[in-house]
Amino acid sequence: MKSILIFFILVVVYNKTTQTFAQTYSIKAGLNLSTISGNLGEQTYNNNQKKVKFGPLLGATVELPISQIFSLETGLLISTKGYKVKYNHEDTLMHKTTNYKNTLALYYLDIPLSAKASFSLCGIKAHGAFGPYFGLGIYGNGKDETTRNGETETSVYKCYWGINTYNQVDMGLIAGVGVEINAFNIDLSYDFSLLNIDGISKNDLITKNQVIGLSMSYIIRKK
Repeated sequence: MKSILIFFILVVVYNKTTQTFAQTYSIKAGLNLSTISGNLGEQTYNNNQKKVKFGPLLGATVELPISQIFSLETGLLISTKGYKVKYNHEDTLMHKTTNYKNTLALYYLDIPLSAKASFSLCGIKAHGAFGPYFGLGIYGNGKDETTRNGETETSVYKCYWGINTYNQVDMGLIAGVGVEINAFNIDLSYDFSLLNIDGISKNDLITKNQVIGLSMSYIIRKK
């Protein structure tokens, strides 16, 4: 009974605030710079071997106001994650070097839920946001390249979700800052996963998504 009463009070408060402040609907497009932390399978990569992988970020968001300063922002985003690594193996006996390049692209449907604070900074409307996100993997592909003696062998494969592959569910935290200029929002964000996406390894190794996102949103309606 007490939970129902609390829920009813929250609904009433929210309805009162949305009558005073306008909800904002936006479409978003941008670029993700993704990598991983930890290991992948039984392979451990150092920071020099890890390279940034570029991928698209697309979706729509809605901002639900609480006051003149604070609001909640959520939406549905298609977010590209994954990694790219380059490393060499030197055969000291044969005096030959083999170059390896591995790329993995994982596409997720992400639902962020961020607490957002907006304020004026030198005459510009700025904002900061922080909160959790929930992701569901929808597609993935990879490419391995091996170069030795001047010849390159390429292997392309599709990623599967489930046991002994990649964990389909991702969840983590997102922090971001941005500015609003006329009908546009420009945002810089950082996503870091709290869950292990590696379902391949049997050695309890941890692999987590890390993503820096740069995006622009166009405000299509305020209601």
